[in-house]
Amino acid sequence: MIKGAPGSGKTVFALTLLSTLKGNGAYLSTRVDSDTLYMQHPWIKEKIASDNIIDATKSESGQASVAKEVSLKALKYSNVPEFLKAVYTRTEKMEHPIIIIDSWEAVAFYTGHYEQRDKEELEHNLCDVSRRTKTKIILLVEYTGQTALDYLVDGVVVVESDLFEERRLRRMVMQKLRGCQITNPVRLFSLNKGVFKCFGEFKGVELAIENPTIPDSIPDLSATRFSTGIKDLDRVTNGYGGFNLFEGDYITYDLLAHALSINALNLGRRRIFASTMHPVT
Repeated sequence: MIKGAPGSGKTVFALTLLSTLKGNGAYLSTRVDSDTLYMQHPWIKEKIASDNIIDATKSESGQASVAKEVSLKALKYSNVPEFLKAVYTRTEKMEHPIIIIDSWEAVAFYTGHYEQRDKEELEHNLCDVSRRTKTKIILLVEYTGQTALDYLVDGVVVVESDLFEERRLRRMVMQKLRGCQITNPVRLFSLNKGVFKCFGEFKGVELAIENPTIPDSIPDLSATRFSTGIKDLDRVTNGYGGFNLFEGDYITYDLLAHALSINALNLGRRRIFASTMHPVT
């Protein structure tokens, strides 16, 4: 089950996942018709066959149940068993297929399962079909709270989208993976060009520097402007002197302080640095 608020990236994640299956899965869209889906995500035209995208935006409640030979472009929600059968019919010839339902709330609404007890019965029926047919099902939901469905599914993943310093920060949180150890529960991802891309875990590298060389000293620019220790920065700022203000994080400050310290030592001078993160050195 993939949880997330609207706009968090659930649909793009589902489409990107389906594109990696190479025809061994189906995407059931209950919110957006297939034409709009191709218009919003043109890259899927070459990655996902039209037969693998099921347009289920047109529910037809109250009509007769779906015929046994399901060949309609739009699925009908008039009968729950027939609806589940219709979904399975699309993938019964696939080997270990994956069905992505976007979104599960819409399915419950279209099938008339408004009461919690009826909705839970539908969820149990879906899980039973999944087990009996050996079909993997991924449900996309638009809530982040916990329900009874969390205990039925084998995995729960939450996608989040927040603003951090006027930038969009997207992260995926793996809350549950039954039978699997979750060593890194949080992963950052992007939706650049409408494609889901997850960033790998960052692992620091320890470098052993042998026989380090002392860099050449950089002379001061004038009697009142001394070198930053970085030639390119000297050309931009004309060196340090008087009052200089830089806004940034500590890593930037640390790099500038190191360059200035090394160059000051090379010139035989002393420098005092006061940091809010470390004692005065």
